[in-house]
Parts: sequence; structure tokens; C-alpha cells
Amino acid sequence: MFILKQTNILKFGLISLIMIATLFLSYVIVGFIGIQDIMEPYRYGTFFTWIIILLSVFYRFTFLVLTLGVFLGLTNVYEWHWIFSLLFTLPGFLFMFPKKIRNFRMKSNSKNKNSEATSNFSKSSFQSKPKNNDIIEGDYEIIKDNKNKEK
Repeated sequence: MFILKQTNILKFGLISLIMIATLFLSYVIVGFIGIQDIMEPYRYGTFFTWIIILLSVFYRFTFLVLTLGVFLGLTNVYEWHWIFSLLFTLPGFLFMFPKKIRNFRMKSNSKNKNSEATSNFSKSSFQSKPKNNDIIEGDYEIIKDNKNKEK
């Protein structure tokens, strides 16, 4: 089995990591170029672009800034059609709002029944706190294994 050798798995992993790093780096560069194109008319446009990118990385808010920068960089600088640039940046937009996309459902009667059942379950099982009355009190006997072995 040529595919299952450890060296092949390692090579595949390294090649995958290099490809992902290259794609992310190109995404950041095109996003930087797009933001710089917007900031170009201002006096310190490149400086403000660096500040915007660094603050977005520092505050972990890169999806919105870079995705909009990539979209504008592809449409304005590289002159792609807006549909192709939207398709290229669509994963970034989808990762921006994952909860809204995940919870998107068609309106139906079964939705209301399921949501009521899950809300009742979460309220009943997680909001109760243990009380002192729940502790079992009584006489306890210490079991000695040595007596049982001798008999």
C-alpha cells in the first residue's frame, strides 16, 4: 500500500500546510492592496493601511477587514468582475456570520416544536442547583476486605 506509508502522509501534510499558508498570505496581500487603494487619496494612506491591518490582527477582527479589502482589491486593482471577486471572497463572508448561516432554516411547524423541546430541556437540566436536602444521610459501615477473605 503505497498511499499509507508514513513518509507520504508527512509529505501530504507538509504540502497542505504550505498551500494553506500561501493562500492566506496572498489573501492578506490582496486585502492590503485593496485597503491601500481606498486610502490612496489621503496623505498617509499606506501608513493608515498598516495601522488598520495591524489593529485588525491585534483585535482578532481580520475576517471583515481583510475580506472587504480582498473584494475591493480584486475589483478595483486587479479589475476582476465583481461576481468573480465575490465568489473568491465568499468563504470569508460565510465565516464572518457562521451562526446565522448555521441556524438558517425554512419556516415550518416542526421548527417551533423542536425549538420548544430544546429550550425546555436546557432550562430544566442546567438551571437546577444542588441543595443540602439532596445529600443522603445515614449510618455507614466500613467494609473490611480482610474479614471476608478469612471466611
